[in-house]
Amino acid sequence: MTRVSENVIPRPGGGVLIRRTVEIEVPSGTSMLDVETLMQEALQKTGAGMVEEFLHAHDPPQDALERRGRKWTRKLKTEPRVVESTFGAVTIPRWAYQTSSGGRCLYPLDEKMDLAGAATPKFAKSLAYKMAHSPAATVCADLEENHGRTISVHFVQAVTDLIGAIALEVQPAPDTATLPKPEDVAIIGNR
Repeated sequence: MTRVSENVIPRPGGGVLIRRTVEIEVPSGTSMLDVETLMQEALQKTGAGMVEEFLHAHDPPQDALERRGRKWTRKLKTEPRVVESTFGAVTIPRWAYQTSSGGRCLYPLDEKMDLAGAATPKFAKSLAYKMAHSPAATVCADLEENHGRTISVHFVQAVTDLIGAIALEVQPAPDTATLPKPEDVAIIGNR
């Protein structure tokens, strides 16, 4: 990997070092609640910047790709993509690839980073957990109040629907055809 910014430094073995400095100015007499809010905002801004640089560093252009038995050619310009992360939304340029017949595009970055729609894996996992315990509107209210994140109900539902679909592919429901018919069950309980 070539160096793409002063904050992302390639390491031997394919890893990277992501470096950022966080500074917070706290005026005299500021309450602890306000200090924590300042810290949270600064850390979210820094984290979002790190996510943006990390994603950008992992989407180098390639002339063409071979996938699904077809040749995919890189488009001339990158396409902007908004990605929601635990730290906030980031907009990154990503490369798109298309076959000679046109139509659907392939985005290697989305696959490589395991994005769930427009969400990073950690953020998608967090949304799925919260959604399993609360309605989408409550999840959105919690994210705004406790995490400083403003997300739409539609986004939460879309990401968790996608996670649910993936879970069904991985762990299908048991085959109900093998269960006995209700009339064949004589006793329900422990013996």
